[in-house]
Amino acid sequence: MINLTKQKEWSFILEQPANNGCSNYFLTLHLVSRVNKDLDLNLLKILVLLDKHRQLKPVAKAMGKSEASISKYLARLRLQLNDELFIRHPHHMEPTDYLKRQLPKIADALEKLETCLISGEFEPENYEKDITVCLPQTAQYSFGHLLAMDLMELFPKAHISVATITEYTVEEIILGKVDAQLHYFNDDLPKSVHQKFIGYAPAVVVVPEELGITTLEEAAQLPFIMLEIIGWKEKEQLAKRAMESHGMVINRIAALDNVSSVLKLIKKKSAATVLLEYQAPIEGYNFIRVPESYYPNGWPKIVVQMKQSHRHDAMHQLLTGAIAKYMSA
Repeated sequence: MINLTKQKEWSFILEQPANNGCSNYFLTLHLVSRVNKDLDLNLLKILVLLDKHRQLKPVAKAMGKSEASISKYLARLRLQLNDELFIRHPHHMEPTDYLKRQLPKIADALEKLETCLISGEFEPENYEKDITVCLPQTAQYSFGHLLAMDLMELFPKAHISVATITEYTVEEIILGKVDAQLHYFNDDLPKSVHQKFIGYAPAVVVVPEELGITTLEEAAQLPFIMLEIIGWKEKEQLAKRAMESHGMVINRIAALDNVSSVLKLIKKKSAATVLLEYQAPIEGYNFIRVPESYYPNGWPKIVVQMKQSHRHDAMHQLLTGAIAKYMSA
């Protein structure tokens, strides 16, 4: 049994039994309440669903309850939280300002709990299905082999594929042919694709070590040979514009679609290129970070993309963690 009990004013502690696979897991929900009562987690889920649908009927359907039951639960929550929570309008229900402030914390807490419980029942060592992860070529070059080794150890009975992303990878995620993809956050993706934020992608200017160059200003004097691959050019242009906004003129003399070829050519031509910081170190090259202050909106966000219906799946949670490790290394 999971209890949500009041520990002190303004906070509740979620207590997990030690035998459910999530031992030592404590989750604080910051909820304003003046009553000293247990709070049922199922009721909190109703708040999240009602905020999504704004009507009782779809919430009742999702919960497998009657509309009358949902109304009764909502009334109980209003008493426990000492707030109206939802205001009735002729055709919809609108959350109060108080609830709007609390909903992100409630939703996040419930998501973490669900993930914890699912993960506790999952046995990766017995997972036998195919697992396909797609990486940008830059990541493939830097840690694709390491990720493959991690996944082979984590899922010893599965068939692991670590592929390079293509223009069709998003469609393959939706169709279930690709389990996860490492990429930049993209506002234009369909809602059927979940994007789990795992970090940022600081751009770096890479120069041959023998040139002895250590500053952006010096590197900007070199000719640039750019990497031109799927999903990369836009971010390369962001770095280029960021530097140019600080008075550095970038002379782009060539573009190649292979990381190894770019690195070989900048050595031959005493040139520079733009890559990502997670690729460091590469022997024989200096990495010079482009400061976050150069970007109007900060460094680009890195996400793991997966099918929306897989966001709570234990296997996909493990995949996300395995990939995220290399973003913070």
